[in-house]
Amino acid sequence: MKKTTQEFLECIHQLLDNFWIVRKDNPELFYEIKNNEGALRDYFKDYFRFKLVLGADFAKLEKFQITPQAATGISDFRETKDYVMFYCVLAFLDGKNSKQFALSDVCQAVVSYYPRSGTDNAIVDSPSLTWKGKEGYRNRLSLYHALKEAVRRCLIEVVDRNIEDFIDKETGDALLRSTGLVKYFMRNINFGLE
Repeated sequence: MKKTTQEFLECIHQLLDNFWIVRKDNPELFYEIKNNEGALRDYFKDYFRFKLVLGADFAKLEKFQITPQAATGISDFRETKDYVMFYCVLAFLDGKNSKQFALSDVCQAVVSYYPRSGTDNAIVDSPSLTWKGKEGYRNRLSLYHALKEAVRRCLIEVVDRNIEDFIDKETGDALLRSTGLVKYFMRNINFGLE
């Protein structure tokens, strides 16, 4: 094994503590990880059985837990709807590599992806999601939490205006851009989920 230096140990700690290291946010650490890629890959494989994934713009350690822990949730999410909205946003972002889009485009996609309710598990033709009224306010708030988390995770960037404006009025819009990292956000699993 490579002689452990302070820089090597810092790479280990940062990879364990963070979901991923994005080159744009921390270029020094990213390039230090890239320079020690082989040794880090061997270290995490031998000691933890974790997989080091290194892309052109990020470094990520795939940490897989058998049993879910409360700490693995998203602290800003207050209800289940926030998680559902987040995954609808992820579905919308899938395949959008560095493309710009409006918040209104996200709203349309979320309405189409959002699970619908019906009788006997049948899908109803009318959407069960609205952006207007009292229920619309709660939906807009959940979407705001989802978008804020996507920005925090470096999945999207706000190009023009604020996503906060959407909370108070359904006509609030913003220009967003996908970073292209969404395809690396979810862990790749080599078997089907049932």
